[in-house]
Amino acid sequence: MHLYDSIVIAIWLIVFYAIWAATEAGDPGYGQVAFFIVGLVINFVLRKLKFENEIESREQRLIDPEIESKEREQRLIDSVKAEAKVREMALDYDSAIEMWESLGEISEAARVRKLKVEQSAVKVEQTVVHGDYVDDRDTIVKDSVINRSTVGNGEKTKAEEIKEIKELHDAGAIDDDEFKQMKKEILDK
Repeated sequence: MHLYDSIVIAIWLIVFYAIWAATEAGDPGYGQVAFFIVGLVINFVLRKLKFENEIESREQRLIDPEIESKEREQRLIDSVKAEAKVREMALDYDSAIEMWESLGEISEAARVRKLKVEQSAVKVEQTVVHGDYVDDRDTIVKDSVINRSTVGNGEKTKAEEIKEIKELHDAGAIDDDEFKQMKKEILDK
């Protein structure tokens, strides 16, 4: 419900209350008629003001088409931002990065690149063994490092990941501190 409709309803409630109060007070009918006429006059005045404001806003849009084009442009930007967020949630990072860059949102593109690097990181679990060690299959392992890597599953090696973040660093998408932190995370895996 719009403000105009709320005001009209409030006015008519007041008018009907005044008519009821005049009737209860024993008024022979002149007060009720007067209250009803006042309600009609106020309603017509409000309607006229509303109509004039609508015409004025339409004329303003016709006079200044830049306002409408700016509104349209802002809606387009908002829809591209929303689509970039949807692409990001769908893990389509390349499309999301492209959309953020087309909007000139370089910091958002860098943030999505970081997410992409984090998602594509090789997950390696290491157990360092010193001396004799017998695993579940009764195999003896001496002074070695046991790696369980997901490299065979088509994921990137540590060297490939470091190369990728180096390219991001060289392109200016990440700064020195971020590069060092990401490199440390990759090597610590």
